[in-house]
Amino acid sequence: MADSTPRPMTLKEIVETKRSSRDNDRPGSDAESRNDFEWLGWPGRIAILLAVVIAPWMMGSVYYEGRFILAVLIAVATGSWWLVLTLNTGRLSAMPWIGFLLFGGILLGLLQLTPLSEGVAGWVTGRQGEIFREWSAPGIVGYPAATTISLDRESTWNQVLLLILCLAGLASTHGLFRRQRELLLLWGTCCVNGTALAFFGIIYKFTANGKIFWQIESVFQGQPFASFVNRNNGAGFLLLTLAATVGLINYLWISNSSRGPELLISREIPVWRQFGTWLQVMLSELTATKLATLLAAVLIAAAVMSSLSRGGVIALLGGAMATMLYYGMARRPQIGALMIFPLIGAVICLTMWIGFYDDLMARFGERGGGLNDLTAEEGRLKSWSVTVPSFLSLGWIGGGLGIYPALHRMYSEVNETGLYEYAENQFVQALLDGGVVAEVLLLLAVGLAFYYATFLLYRGSSGLTVATGTFGVFLVSSQVLASMFDFGWYIPANALVLSVMTGAIAFQSHSLAGRLKKKNLLRLEIPAWAGKVVALLLFAGVVLSAVAWHRYWKWDSQTIARVGQLPPGELDLEATKQHIDEMGRLKRNLGISRASEARYMGELWMRMTRLQYYATLLDQTPVKSLGAANREKVEAGLW
Repeated sequence: MADSTPRPMTLKEIVETKRSSRDNDRPGSDAESRNDFEWLGWPGRIAILLAVVIAPWMMGSVYYEGRFILAVLIAVATGSWWLVLTLNTGRLSAMPWIGFLLFGGILLGLLQLTPLSEGVAGWVTGRQGEIFREWSAPGIVGYPAATTISLDRESTWNQVLLLILCLAGLASTHGLFRRQRELLLLWGTCCVNGTALAFFGIIYKFTANGKIFWQIESVFQGQPFASFVNRNNGAGFLLLTLAATVGLINYLWISNSSRGPELLISREIPVWRQFGTWLQVMLSELTATKLATLLAAVLIAAAVMSSLSRGGVIALLGGAMATMLYYGMARRPQIGALMIFPLIGAVICLTMWIGFYDDLMARFGERGGGLNDLTAEEGRLKSWSVTVPSFLSLGWIGGGLGIYPALHRMYSEVNETGLYEYAENQFVQALLDGGVVAEVLLLLAVGLAFYYATFLLYRGSSGLTVATGTFGVFLVSSQVLASMFDFGWYIPANALVLSVMTGAIAFQSHSLAGRLKKKNLLRLEIPAWAGKVVALLLFAGVVLSAVAWHRYWKWDSQTIARVGQLPPGELDLEATKQHIDEMGRLKRNLGISRASEARYMGELWMRMTRLQYYATLLDQTPVKSLGAANREKVEAGLW
């Protein structure tokens, strides 16, 4: 009979038992992560890391050239993931629930592009039916005879392609970045890239001339920052890299802490003394790697403040406070979370030292307008007040992804001095673009991502799971706050990197749910053959996006921006005729028929007509009979 008398455990046995429990909680210890063909995923991992690195440096990938390059890299990643799944002998594949919400957005966009019969259109659409009956004409590009939900098919199609890219990035990251070293590699890459972008942004702010990289004139309105066409977009991307840096800092401090007995501090001791004790412990464990990541976080946060993006600054402070709050509640009594305050102080001091503190305060105060762009006659609140009610007249499925400019112009009640390309609030944008369906999908996605993060923070015990939860809380909270004041998620660089990071959080939470004894619906497993089909379909979708964006890129590379603003001598009559022939052949060869191509060809034809009219006037009217001002214009080739 076995002896049931409890025996005292030695200190060595206690440490080994605690280490064993941590190992069981570490991702990669379950059977799902053990795969003999995992090494085949490295081309895909490298492709994702390259996409994360180069996406912001291509002006946020807002142009089709950048989108095409990102699509090629994500296609490599998706193909690599499919290869790993194909050679894997497992019976089940893990899939993220949040991916189905993205897929719902894609289906919504495709439904908005589908031509509808009169009966179906009358039931599904609202004011779209009236608009299409008024303006539609067979054979005119951009105005199909059949009614569709989308009022701007070109913008909706581009948004669908972007959603496909994001879904493929999320799913491939979920399938390839599973082990500890892979996730740390992703965080480290984002940290280094964010530090470089922050340093470049601060330097650019000192020497800005209104052009991107001091050379490129942006066709988009806004204040450029670093490599982005708009400072709000740049601040949003820096917050993404800051989230990865926060996760890296948390992991380094947890995993590299002392292996001795845990520090016990009585709650009866004053808070300031507890804080001082924790500060001394942290300083005693400070290493070169920890110091480097802390400095990177301070520099990135200072760059966010230097961008003078009010939404970015609010998101920075709000995300930091939310992270501290949830970390304190989940890992109590870790008063060391109060370290966020000296870090924020360091960020403010660095911002004051480099000279942008006064400008930032002016952005929030009266001297820079303060909340003027919210409350002015054409401010954001005015824009929202006249456009938000329009979703009731468009139907429950919205007016089409990316159609906000048309709605703002249609419903605006003031004289137009500027065109709102976006609602500058992601939740308002979703409501108008996709109606209640898109709003529900967006809120569910945000809520699910936040649940992923808090689940890891509360239920995890290893350094990686807790750090991933901390990273996720800051990521979701800061991005949601930023998206309520600015418009960053439509930027391909921001959207793709956000999807990649969410995919990493999703797998860690799914993996933890599978390791816990109590069953959790958070973990979704599908048959292996279904996972292969999903990967193959995503690969095909990303290839489709790459082909489409390559065609648009080839067209844009041959166009001349602002044809109507060119003087006659810069593109004369013969050159205009030749350019019309070349662009017509290119349009037929590429097989594209978008409204933007039709507008461009129309501008060229109008230019040719004006030049022919000028030539006729010059032949029939002696130059000496003209007035002095007109004679100078004719001689200069400007009349």
